[in-house]
Amino acid sequence: MKKILYPALILFLTTPLFSQLNFDTVSNLQMGMGIFYKKYVEYSKPWNIYVLEIDMNVPYNSIETIKAQDRLAGYEKTSSMARRRSYPGHTAVGAVNGDFYGGTGIPINIQMRDGELLKRPGGPSVIGFSEDQTPMIARPAFSAAVKKGNSSTAINGVNEARGTNMLVLYNKFMGATTGTNIYGTEVALKSITPWYANDTVVCIVTNKAAGVGGMALNDSVRVLSGNGTAGTWLTNNVNVGDTLKIVMKLVPGVSRLKEMIGGFPKIIYNGADYVDQGYQEEGGPSHTYERHPRTAIGFSQDSSKIYFVAVDGRSAASVGMTLHELADFMQRIGVYQAINFDGGGSTTFFVRDSVMNVTSDGVERTVSNAIAVFTSTPQGSLSKVKISPNSYRLYHGESVSFTVHGFDDWFNPIPVSQNNAQFSLSPGFGATMNGATVTAGNDPDTGYVYVNYQGFRDSAMVIVKGITRIELSPEFSVTDTSRTVELKAQAWDLDGTPRNLELRNYQWSVTNSSVGAVDTIGRFKGKASGTTQVIADHRGNRDTVTINVEIGTSNRVLSGMDNLSGWNVEYVLMDSAGTNVTATTDTFTTAPGSFRINYKFTYQTGQFFYIYLKTDLPVFGVPDSIHLDVKANGPQHHVTYMITDENDEPFRITMAQYITSVMFAETKTGINRAVPAGTTGTLYFPIRLKEIQLRLGSDRVPGTVYTGTIYLDNLQVSYPGYTPVSIEDETLPSGFALAGNYPNPFNPETRIRYVLDKAGVARLEIYDVTGSKVQTLLNGFQSPGKYELAWNASRYPSGVYLAVLEQEGKTLTHKMVLLK
Repeated sequence: MKKILYPALILFLTTPLFSQLNFDTVSNLQMGMGIFYKKYVEYSKPWNIYVLEIDMNVPYNSIETIKAQDRLAGYEKTSSMARRRSYPGHTAVGAVNGDFYGGTGIPINIQMRDGELLKRPGGPSVIGFSEDQTPMIARPAFSAAVKKGNSSTAINGVNEARGTNMLVLYNKFMGATTGTNIYGTEVALKSITPWYANDTVVCIVTNKAAGVGGMALNDSVRVLSGNGTAGTWLTNNVNVGDTLKIVMKLVPGVSRLKEMIGGFPKIIYNGADYVDQGYQEEGGPSHTYERHPRTAIGFSQDSSKIYFVAVDGRSAASVGMTLHELADFMQRIGVYQAINFDGGGSTTFFVRDSVMNVTSDGVERTVSNAIAVFTSTPQGSLSKVKISPNSYRLYHGESVSFTVHGFDDWFNPIPVSQNNAQFSLSPGFGATMNGATVTAGNDPDTGYVYVNYQGFRDSAMVIVKGITRIELSPEFSVTDTSRTVELKAQAWDLDGTPRNLELRNYQWSVTNSSVGAVDTIGRFKGKASGTTQVIADHRGNRDTVTINVEIGTSNRVLSGMDNLSGWNVEYVLMDSAGTNVTATTDTFTTAPGSFRINYKFTYQTGQFFYIYLKTDLPVFGVPDSIHLDVKANGPQHHVTYMITDENDEPFRITMAQYITSVMFAETKTGINRAVPAGTTGTLYFPIRLKEIQLRLGSDRVPGTVYTGTIYLDNLQVSYPGYTPVSIEDETLPSGFALAGNYPNPFNPETRIRYVLDKAGVARLEIYDVTGSKVQTLLNGFQSPGKYELAWNASRYPSGVYLAVLEQEGKTLTHKMVLLK
């Protein structure tokens, strides 16, 4: 086995967020002069991140925004926009989707393309570029004016509805015409200097019309359209052939602004995470602190490098990032200022005619606008090849396929035939190769994949990852000699990625074999009282847990319930004046007393009425049942025990029967009825009793006040093999009896229990409260014994029903409640 290498292509992040994260650079391809495409993978989250790094000192490179369909209101795919704007000497190297947008495809914020405004700023942050490609991020304010000689007037808007006394500038992005009505004056302009913001643009008036509206627009014609006082200014001051000067200011902003696009919000400012401030200042977005697919843009401290960034999300392969996670990652790759773009299903990362990211919708979405980098380099012939990915990390049994890319001297892509590429592995490398696909072997190793294409060569490093850490759970548990503790094991590889190994792949042992033994799949069985450690080992990675074997016998009292010390009481929807819990010596099953619970509530439909007895009682060993002596006043009350296990996971144990007995009776509830009180959980001993919940029963008549008294005493646990002296609620009575139904209330099915003490014809019928017979469940001969019949009431309405049992002149009646 070779020594594992840690290549420089791993990006180590050391901020608090990223102290345990490693970013593996799986692709690093030069896609143009000074333009590098990189793909990072963080395996433990996991994240797939795409970066295009652009050196703006290279004179061939330029940044441009693109508007969908070249219309203010329009949708188009990012890839389509980039391809549409490409032509010889002006080739799109990469592009990402841009601003958030509304229902018609109009961006929520400003956009400027080739010096012309499509829309005024909307408030959130923007990124802009000057004529010399200097970047800026700001929240600029807009002002504009037109000047004729010594006279000037304000321009109130761009490509928007012309209101009263407004002067609006229209250009081709508005459409074929201005779309204005006849109530104004319009002048057509042809610029004789380039369009920029924060500069002066000189134009010649080529047409003028009053009372017409809807003046034509095209690539070379812009229109100033005025209504009211603005129209009067045009009428009085502007004629065909005149020279006008237009100044549009975006402050703060660099001079001679040429490109601008909106985002939301600013996430990095002067090298620091600005997410919280950006969220507060710009009012969102609402998903700032959630993980989603992301798109962003930023630049370096010296403004020489631009970074396009995208993150996959909403999948098992990449969960997406919060804006904090996005900002922190971008800081580590050198970003000093950054804003967030539209993400989610809009996120698109386009490089050299291919969409590189995995879109969360499964298809590329049409969006409002995009930003792209173009190169003006000439096209050459094949001069080099690059293998992709240029490094990769595999766990044993995993595979990766490689491709070869061809480039000319200017790193323009040159088509190559993958079938003509010859791939091979470095000698002795513990992996196999089939065509262009490498499959990792069983042992950790490091090697190389080589490619030869018509004499051009390249290589990629491959690391076969091993397990570096294991962890057993539960860390501490209690058992006895009757049950098995099934231990869990989790392993992590070199990158911190969880790996679910079969339990038989570990070597298991105990430190005290007289206490218990563990088998080959981590199942521990106790032999005698005592403590032992259980050890799991996987190729030198070890972890240890502790197990106590505690053998409980007979029964143990958790609380005599003689006083309220160690108990706290809470109520839900109870009448506090008529509800209280006290210790009493008047009635009990074990001296000197019991808990007396007086209750009072007014029933309302859909409400439940609770009394909570809160405590914290440790429980020895591994009991199988909880016992509680109860005495009630007739209505069907319900008891639930709340417990926690060895790592404080909460569980709920619901008593199988209702409290109805007007005499003290002992109840028994199996621990095996425990269910997680949270979403998931596995119950491991030892346990602690945290709470007894009483849900109070009634006839459920709205507006009726219900009162009563319940007694609780002698809270115990019992252990396997022990049977308490009296478990009345668990045993059907002897003699002729109608023993009730369970559950009750029910929906839609319940089971009715009864006992016959002699042979004969028996009849069991169901009646409603009006006395009308609903259904006959039994009418025939039966021998003496205990019986149980199911009644499905799915076709009957909610209400009170009576079960009537008759045999040889004897009749018993039991009330049941159907709640739908």
